[in-house]
Amino acid sequence: MPYEFISVLIVDDSKIMRRIIAKRLQEMGFADMYEASGVKPALKVLEEVEVNLILCDWSMPGLTGMDLLRMVRGNERRP
Repeated sequence: MPYEFISVLIVDDSKIMRRIIAKRLQEMGFADMYEASGVKPALKVLEEVEVNLILCDWSMPGLTGMDLLRMVRGNERRP
């Protein structure tokens, strides 16, 4: 599978974790990656670009990964 054509959004409140995940995905061949520090920034990214995969921290301050999942599945863009 050509991973370079799969766009990924990495959502985590930890910048270090986002960088670790992005580096590992890059090593695997993914090239099109976006990062967000939380649910609200992730929603802004999703307004601008279409992604194929979202990797999201489950436990973040404020809105959680589950909240993001509900918003994306329900196509709700505002928390």
